[in-house]
Amino acid sequence: LPKLQAALTSDDRVIRSNAARACGAIGDQSSVAPLLKALDLESGLSRASIVWALGELKAKAALPALANLYAEAKQDEQRRNRSGAYASQQVAAVRSQYERLSNLDALGAEWDELKATTLAPPVDPERQEDLLQPRHILEAVSEIGPEWSQEFYRVLAASKDNFARAEAAVALAASADQDRAKTLVLLKNLLTDADTEVRLRAAVSLILLNEQLGRNVVLETLDSKNDQNIALRQLARLTNPDQLAFAKPRIEALSVDLKAHEETRRLAMSLLRDPKGRR
Repeated sequence: LPKLQAALTSDDRVIRSNAARACGAIGDQSSVAPLLKALDLESGLSRASIVWALGELKAKAALPALANLYAEAKQDEQRRNRSGAYASQQVAAVRSQYERLSNLDALGAEWDELKATTLAPPVDPERQEDLLQPRHILEAVSEIGPEWSQEFYRVLAASKDNFARAEAAVALAASADQDRAKTLVLLKNLLTDADTEVRLRAAVSLILLNEQLGRNVVLETLDSKNDQNIALRQLARLTNPDQLAFAKPRIEALSVDLKAHEETRRLAMSLLRDPKGRR
C-alpha cells in the first residue's frame, strides 16, 4: 500500500491512474489523503480513477473537493458541447461555400484553406482516455452516502442538468432533522420541475419525509396514461406499507388492467408484494 500511495505522485498518468484504482480496491482509509493530494497532478485519466477510488473509500473528507470538481467538469462538458456545435456550424459553412463554387478551377487554394480551418487536428491514440465527467463525480458522491452529502445535493438541486436534479431529488430524502426546513423547500420546488423523472423522485422523497404534498403528483401520474412506469418505480422506494397505502387502490387497479402495458402490470404487482420480497 505505501508503494501504491507513492505511485500517486508519478509523472506517468497511467501509473497514477492504476495506483488510484488499486488504493480504492484495497479500501484502506490511509489512502484518502494522498488521493486528494494527487488530484492536483491532474490528467483526465488519473482524475477519473482518483474520484472513483474516493467513492470506494466513502471519503467524507473528499466532498468539498468533489463539489469543486463537479463544477469544473460541468463547465468542461459545456465547453465541449459548444465546441461541437461550433464545429458542426463550420462544416455546414464549408459545404455551403463548396456548393457555391462554380467550377473545379475555382476550387484549388480556397478548398485547402477551408479544410485547414475546419478539420479537427489529428488525435493521438494514446490520449483516448477516460476523461473526468460529471457522472463520475455523482457516482462517487453516491458511494460516500447521501446522509453525508446533503450540502452537495442541495447545490445540485439547482443544476440545469436533468440527471443532476434527479439525483438530488432522491438523495435529499436522507436529510437530517436539522436540515429538514431547507430540504423541504428544495423538494417542493422540484415538484414543479419540467422533467417528469425529477418531479416524481421529489414527490416520493417528500413522502419518505412524511410530507403528504408529494402524493398528488404521484396519483395524477398513475391516473394518466403517461409515465406510469416512472411513478411505479419510484414508489418502490417506499418500503413502509403505511406510506404506500395512499396509492394502493390505483396500484391494484393497474395490476389487473389488461389494457395497461405488461411492464406496468408487472411493476404494480411487485409493489403489492411484501416489501421484504422486493428487490
